[in-house]
Amino acid sequence: MVNRMNPNPDASMNAQAPEPPGFPAPGVEGFQADFSLWPVLLARLPGRQPGQPGLERARQWLGTLEAALQRQQPFAVVCDMNAYISHKGESPEEKKAAALWMKSHLAAFHQYCRGNVYVIADDAARAGLLASGRQQAGASPVRVAAAATLPEAVALARQMLA
Repeated sequence: MVNRMNPNPDASMNAQAPEPPGFPAPGVEGFQADFSLWPVLLARLPGRQPGQPGLERARQWLGTLEAALQRQQPFAVVCDMNAYISHKGESPEEKKAAALWMKSHLAAFHQYCRGNVYVIADDAARAGLLASGRQQAGASPVRVAAAATLPEAVALARQMLA
């Protein structure tokens, strides 16, 4: 796991770079999170291999969201889903962990998370995941968008925060 946590959340509040260098880190297969563009949180979810429960992937992702919520500041998530969608689906264990986490963090998540932007290069996969994400978001205040590239996604996330 690559995790670039900024110990000083105010230091990068107004970062102007479209994306940090090396994100996602080349050659790293696992989960990655990067707070260097805070209040834009960057994440890369790896794919799940067939038969692999993937609960560690869920723990890492939910721990990252928890760290974002602990800052008690509005934020938007940009999530590179290219590897994730290449190996379809979440395991039942991941779905359960995510549902339990969301149940116990729903109020804070709705208070601070302004939106999720998925990064997916493939047009059809992007449209499908966007439709699914919007359906899951339902009537929540969290907006959902998708982009083909990381710089596009960061720009959309910044708009959600404006």
